[in-house]
Amino acid sequence: MSRPWTKEDDALASAMKVSGASPMEMADALRRSRPSVKSRLRYLSLSPERRKLESIARHAEPRSEERKNPRQRVTPSDIRFVPIEVLKDRERRLLAPQPAFGDPPIGFSALDRREVRA
Repeated sequence: MSRPWTKEDDALASAMKVSGASPMEMADALRRSRPSVKSRLRYLSLSPERRKLESIARHAEPRSEERKNPRQRVTPSDIRFVPIEVLKDRERRLLAPQPAFGDPPIGFSALDRREVRA
């Protein structure tokens, strides 16, 4: 995590900008990255009202990952009915003999299906 900006850092960055220093020179003097210095100078140039508005807007919009790949969550309340085939298959699996150690019910493993086809 980056260290927070102090009032002294802000004053030095503002003074260097007024004197015509480049962002790279400021970054070296402040021991920060160039994008960090540019971002802070932009922040300092905003009025307090504008800073507040931008902070609210930044926290209100979804993160970039959420915008690119929105996930839709399916909950039981979203499902209006369950097809009868699904219910029958569930019942059949529940009534099948259960082996030990988390193996699939007898008749439902890939090997069992393979033997049925042969």
